Amino acid sequence: MCSIATRAGASIGSLYQFFPNKVAIVQALRRHYCDEFELMWAPVASEAKHLSWKELVNRLVDSTVLFVERHPAFLVLLDAPASTHAPPAVRERFQGLVATFLLARRPRMSPEKAIRLATMTLQMIKAMNFLYRDLSPRERRPYVSEFKVLLQRYLECRIEHLTK
Repeated sequence: MCSIATRAGASIGSLYQFFPNKVAIVQALRRHYCDEFELMWAPVASEAKHLSWKELVNRLVDSTVLFVERHPAFLVLLDAPASTHAPPAVRERFQGLVATFLLARRPRMSPEKAIRLATMTLQMIKAMNFLYRDLSPRERRPYVSEFKVLLQRYLECRIEHLTK
């Protein structure tokens, strides 16, 4: 806590006034990042209906990469203890948001199927974040491109499956 206070340019007393321990700091950062991430993705909901799968995937992945580059601490939080993870309500908000994108593209899809595909999409993006964190800056772009192909093909395949 002392090193956090020093880096923040605050007194240790001020830090403890707002955060009783490091877990509370991590949880606050996670909440802040989740809120910011959700705001970043929210406009896609109104555009998703008119985007191709490739364009939708590019929007989601490119914005995620931009977020990670602007907030390097976000990648550090990926390894934080489970006790600091976002509560189920936050995961459900993100699942619902991504399901909204998918339903805009395929309105006849069942809500249950949309949530399942949204969950898989979010898990794949999470995996990309871990990989991105571990790669050198030179390696990142080609792997992000591969990831986009993976996610696009997955969604196209699963959505095409629905029409049969």
